[in-house]
Amino acid sequence: MRKTSSILKLGILLAICLTLASIPHQAQAQVSIEERLQFLKDQSGCGSDIAQFCSGIKAGSGRLYRCLDKNKARLTKSCIKAMPEAESLLRQAGLLGIKVAGSMGGTAMAASAEMSDIARKIAVQRTCQAAIWAMPAVSTWDIANSIIRDLGGKVGDVVSLSQPMTSKHGFLTANDVTPYAVAALTTKDGPLVVEIPPASDKAAFFGTFVDAWMRPVADAGPTGSDKGKGGK
Repeated sequence: MRKTSSILKLGILLAICLTLASIPHQAQAQVSIEERLQFLKDQSGCGSDIAQFCSGIKAGSGRLYRCLDKNKARLTKSCIKAMPEAESLLRQAGLLGIKVAGSMGGTAMAASAEMSDIARKIAVQRTCQAAIWAMPAVSTWDIANSIIRDLGGKVGDVVSLSQPMTSKHGFLTANDVTPYAVAALTTKDGPLVVEIPPASDKAAFFGTFVDAWMRPVADAGPTGSDKGKGGK
């Protein structure tokens, strides 16, 4: 089966959110950035500009920078010179969005967002939960989608792999030593009957029927319900 994108995207998303959730030095880095921003504010020569254009703006979360940026055409030279460094520090602190190419005339648009520390933690946790919750169903869907899209098969077809799976197959729990046989089944049009061959001295079949969320329904084979004798 061709490498599918959905499960890989979810895996990447989960890796990112787990990385974000496990950065112990982030608070220290944030303090360092805030200290540098305060120093920049005090020493950059923007004091008069802030007093003139942003006197009613509460400092913090990049608000003063955005106010000065809106009045950039009227700022003093010393303040304009300090703006790029302030912008860089604010982006490092996550207080300004990433600039992306606009769709009109190739201009750059800045997506700005303010997020408190607790809001960020909530967002990271919810992202991780969403990825974990969806991954089994997306993996199951990828199997069915690959059989239909890549192999020209249909629901109910059994696909046997000649080699063990690798990470590119997008299968959530596959090991790397067993050649798998997979099938996407549905009871939409009524009950299904699956016939399992008996085990022999040379070969034994082991399988698990799972639902769309990869929750086990029944096992088949020597350690399954049929005890290796086969059955329907």
